[in-house]
Amino acid sequence: MTSAAVVYTIFGVLHFVVVFLLPQAGVDPWVRTWGFHHLSYLSLPTVLIAYILFTVSLTQSFQNRIVSGITKPVIVKDGTFCLVVTLLLVVVLGLLRQKYPFLGDGHVRASELDNGHVHSNGKAYIWLIAFVSRSFELTSAESFAIVSLFSGLPFIYLSLIIGRDISTDRISRVAVSTLLVSSGILQLYAGYVEVYPPLPVLILLFVWLGLKAKNSPLHRHAATLVGLGSLMIHPLGSITILPALFLVWRYDVQHRPTTIRFVFLGVLGAGVAVALTEGAIEKIVSVLLPLLPTEDTPYGMITFQNLSERLNGVILTAPALLPILILTRFQVIGTSRLYVLILAGSSLAGLFAFDFVLGNLDWDLMSLMSFPLTIMVALAIPDLPEKKRSSIAIPACVISLLNTVPWIWINATDASIHRLEDVTIGEQTSYFESHSTAVRVALALRNEEMPQEAISVLKRAVEKDPDDLASQYNLAAIASENSDFETTIQAAQAVLRKEPWNLYAYKLLRNGLVKLGHENEVNSLLALQSKNLIQQGQHAVNNGAFWTAVLSYSSAAFMDLQNPGSLIRSERAENLLVVAFRELANRNLPVTLDRLPEQMRSLARRAYSTGDKGAAVRYWKTGMRMGLRDESIHQNHGVALIEIGRVEEGLDSWRKGIENNPKSTELRHILGVTLGENGYHEEAGRLLKEAIDLEPTETRHYLQYGALLVAQNRRREAIGLYRDGLNKIPNQPDLRRSLMELH
Repeated sequence: MTSAAVVYTIFGVLHFVVVFLLPQAGVDPWVRTWGFHHLSYLSLPTVLIAYILFTVSLTQSFQNRIVSGITKPVIVKDGTFCLVVTLLLVVVLGLLRQKYPFLGDGHVRASELDNGHVHSNGKAYIWLIAFVSRSFELTSAESFAIVSLFSGLPFIYLSLIIGRDISTDRISRVAVSTLLVSSGILQLYAGYVEVYPPLPVLILLFVWLGLKAKNSPLHRHAATLVGLGSLMIHPLGSITILPALFLVWRYDVQHRPTTIRFVFLGVLGAGVAVALTEGAIEKIVSVLLPLLPTEDTPYGMITFQNLSERLNGVILTAPALLPILILTRFQVIGTSRLYVLILAGSSLAGLFAFDFVLGNLDWDLMSLMSFPLTIMVALAIPDLPEKKRSSIAIPACVISLLNTVPWIWINATDASIHRLEDVTIGEQTSYFESHSTAVRVALALRNEEMPQEAISVLKRAVEKDPDDLASQYNLAAIASENSDFETTIQAAQAVLRKEPWNLYAYKLLRNGLVKLGHENEVNSLLALQSKNLIQQGQHAVNNGAFWTAVLSYSSAAFMDLQNPGSLIRSERAENLLVVAFRELANRNLPVTLDRLPEQMRSLARRAYSTGDKGAAVRYWKTGMRMGLRDESIHQNHGVALIEIGRVEEGLDSWRKGIENNPKSTELRHILGVTLGENGYHEEAGRLLKEAIDLEPTETRHYLQYGALLVAQNRRREAIGLYRDGLNKIPNQPDLRRSLMELH
């Protein structure tokens, strides 16, 4: 057995232990959580086949067959071939995405862009997704799928071109390209929507331009521009700054006179000084782990947990790295490619220093930071001794493919759903304060028309944390959409136990009980929920719990009040309902507070119809305090006030209604008639005359005004009024009869 076979065998065992056995982040062995590796979501026979294939790749006969097949005169060394292969690979990925479009966290985050949720600062890429979405009338998730897919074109093409440019034989070209593509394609296909895929493409473009920097000033300056510009795409792009500065020093400054070198160093020093004064250094330090654990950050840089987890992460995201480093005795980069070594060193430092709270479980970020390390060892393959090249390169390619293909494979099967469920349960960070990870994943699954999987995700989340009200509510809502009313009832009840004012949960519960025919439970809910809320509000008022009282009263208004008057007669109910509408209507609360004014109108009508005119008056008044100004509410309010003996208040309500509705003839008519009946002839006549002027073809205005004039013995004026009315409404029988009676 060769030394390469021994090293790869040891690594294969280590890889298996890390993937399947090693407890990480407090998780017991043999328990599938988050997916330490995508292999863990495949069936046992498939996993065994993968490891057997890796073992076979260590044999000399297999390697000889591969070398023999590659060296046959089939592959041409030109850019056209690279472009054709690139297009074929992108087509394959596109077909996979069509077959199974839900592809992980990138899709989830992209779907949230439609709702304005942006969780990071990769604004340029987000702008591109939004632009595609607007231009082609697509959802953000669909735009993300298109943009990330087409971003694979430059990435795969650059991988093939780099393999072609630095290699002298076909086995090296194939090995380099395979390592680069298999390492980076994960990031293009499912990573954080705010970060990927620009950074992997820019990193690879920077490396390719740097390879040509020595002989081409254009490529050299372009490499510098890309290296320094990556930071503008995302803060993680800062790993290219040092190698970009090195290229400038190496090719544009080092051979210059001493004065030029000092000027260059002075500019760098000034830049560092400006960064210090502007707080840039403090910002960088704030995203780094402390050297040792602290009370606020119990996850220090120099701790066994941090080092072991991130080393495990390297094994999972850059599987060819350690074997090649060992077999080359860490002599992977010559002096002509020191910038690649600096790039890899920057990424390695970031790998262990950036505050990735989940360590190796933070798959996407670990993959990004490990990518330059894979580039470093891939570029070393053409420099290996020819006798050892195939024994090192072929197993490296196989293990890289076995690390990548399962990821793509499970995304074409239901295994990806299990993995996403595990993301929901296992995530230990609080990246997304807008709502829980469970809700994010479930809503994305629902959008992909996979409601049962969405329900499964939320069920697991609430089993872990029954007090996760966001998950409970969304579980109730999605279950209700899919006629799973038992689940709806349980989840809605859980929400109402913690938030009895949650109107949405109440409606889901009521609908679920009705659909299942639970009449007794429905009647009990209708009778008790609003009653209990009113009592809770009264108790909160007495105890000074102001906002609890506001939410309790407001929600009770919408919850099928059996006795409408009970709410408005509660202590301080009118004032608190007005406060709820004025202060909270635009906030994201589980009560439709923006509909409170119309609900006051509805409750007033219900109270009036049951004979509780006092409660109706108070509801209409509360609605007007919330901003209702239409003539209908003033008319009803005034009528009810007069009916309970508060005549002056009723008349004032109508007068106020006329002020708010200057063209209202209805209010003028009823106010004029009522004033006339109560002896206020002058004001009554003025109002009825205004009604006639505003509505000259309405008979009742003429009749009422004429009757008022007759009552004041102003018969001649009444006759003139009726004649004027007949001129405007010819042959109107009531007007003609009234005129004849006066003659």
